Amino acid sequence: MSTRANIKVVDDTTTLWFYRHNDGNPETTLPVLTQFMRWMINGRIRANASQSSGWLIALGMQEHGTGTEPTGDWKIGTIEPTDGQHSDINYLYTVDTAKQEIRVEAVDMHRGRSTLNVIKI
Repeated sequence: MSTRANIKVVDDTTTLWFYRHNDGNPETTLPVLTQFMRWMINGRIRANASQSSGWLIALGMQEHGTGTEPTGDWKIGTIEPTDGQHSDINYLYTVDTAKQEIRVEAVDMHRGRSTLNVIKI
């Protein structure tokens, strides 16, 4: 069974949603999100949700081994844009570009959310 997750990238005015269909557990997802956040902190990418989030998709492409041309595989990478929280996720990651932190929440759609960890980069 896949471990599904949503990633929410937020700043003071914007919220963008992404979906990770499998390997959404913290051991696999946090290294990618930490790299993304470090790029922001080091000034390599913009520190706001709308201008930085394309790089999150690029990291997902790199992780999936996707090139720059469609191959017939429906996935662009491990991280895809979506329109909101999915109903089947196990984890919700909130990347707050203003606070420079990543919040990890375990999600049980019947019982709600519980915060597992807040990581300040």
